[in-house]
Amino acid sequence: MKNVNQCSNDALEIRDGSPTGTLLTKVCGYAIPDPVFSHTNKVFIHIYSKTQPHLDRMRYDISYTSTDKGRGCGGTLYGTRGRVYSPMYPHPFRNETTCTWIIRVPVGHRTVLKIMAYDLEGPCDKTYLNIVTHSSTGKATSSTLCPSDDPDVFKSESYITLSYTSSIHNDGKGWELFYQAVPKDVALV
Repeated sequence: MKNVNQCSNDALEIRDGSPTGTLLTKVCGYAIPDPVFSHTNKVFIHIYSKTQPHLDRMRYDISYTSTDKGRGCGGTLYGTRGRVYSPMYPHPFRNETTCTWIIRVPVGHRTVLKIMAYDLEGPCDKTYLNIVTHSSTGKATSSTLCPSDDPDVFKSESYITLSYTSSIHNDGKGWELFYQAVPKDVALV
């Protein structure tokens, strides 16, 4: 993916709701971008090209998922790296719900998950983040993170499942995670 500043000739912009809505992302190049989450039930997609005015050779493959559980509540993420946020991050998500994400990386890679920010409040039986790391042999290891925990890094031989359960008592900002694919022949520390 090219840097946004290098998208001067050809790009795809996604705005929240309308042509004048908040710019959610601007992408160009060939790499798969991180997921985009809107704040409304509509997005506006603008494709522009200075090098191909008729856009006859530009191709995009876009998929979307809608949910009634709130912005960014679950899904399957594929790629070599990306970020995952709790719904409405960095604002409190006071909703009794469970959101589940599956993070998959290319074959021949491991998944490394680093917790960048973690701020949950409320009782652990009602507000928590469950992280399940899966091995290539099918073994799963589960870790439940309570609001008072100070999590760091999780590593998986295969894929990772995240389940976030929130309650109306959660006044924390939520969480932000970064995941990255690491070739299996590279030693993890």
